[in-house]
Amino acid sequence: MLSSLFLKAANYLPPMAKIFNNAADYFEQHEKKAILYAQFKEEIKLGTFDEMDACQRISYSVHGKKFRRDGRPYVESHIKSVVDTPNRYVDIIYSPDQEKLAWVHDTPEDARGAWRVKHFRRMGFSNEFCEGLDGHTIRPGEKYLDYIERLSKTIALEVKIGDNRHNWADNPKPHKANLYRISSHYLLAVKYGRIAPGSSIAEWAAQEGMYDAEIFGKYSSRPIIKDYISPRNKLHMSGIPAPIAV
Repeated sequence: MLSSLFLKAANYLPPMAKIFNNAADYFEQHEKKAILYAQFKEEIKLGTFDEMDACQRISYSVHGKKFRRDGRPYVESHIKSVVDTPNRYVDIIYSPDQEKLAWVHDTPEDARGAWRVKHFRRMGFSNEFCEGLDGHTIRPGEKYLDYIERLSKTIALEVKIGDNRHNWADNPKPHKANLYRISSHYLLAVKYGRIAPGSSIAEWAAQEGMYDAEIFGKYSSRPIIKDYISPRNKLHMSGIPAPIAV
């Protein structure tokens, strides 16, 4: 297999190790995907295909060798935390499609192109699920807050709230913590109907006292609000602490 050849090259040529390891991961993801996809096609033919089981198998295939910064396996710590979000927060209830999405919410971004939304469509996943998976997958060159606005119009909204809460609790750098804080509150505002899905995060943040010109200048394509002054009698939400780590 090409993946094993690149791993050997990485061991023999340390200066090129990063390049070879990336190549090995690319080919390994595609090799594992080919095996799983063939199994799924056979199961579909036999009528034994189960979408939830498939999402779990795909997630372990893509993230099985990945670890969080604290050394915990990525699936066991992060993926399962997002899946279990409804068990910890009363404001989140997943539909079956959202639970499936929670299992594979990072798959297209981390699978080196091996798993794309089109593969789930071909396996018979619903349009709602596929739109949610596409919504949850940031596109090349897309700015983070633009991505959040787009995502908010799909069933990925609740899944992203769970995703952000776990990432926010993972002691991120200050600017990342502020991104998680702003986007989490925005998504909750959409969820509870206070603003329409896809509304401008910049305009909403300005009204709520959460606007930060530096953050929005870097992570949004919308024009910066110049000479912004926080509304009176409103606390700046950037001071709200992160959720407790789980």
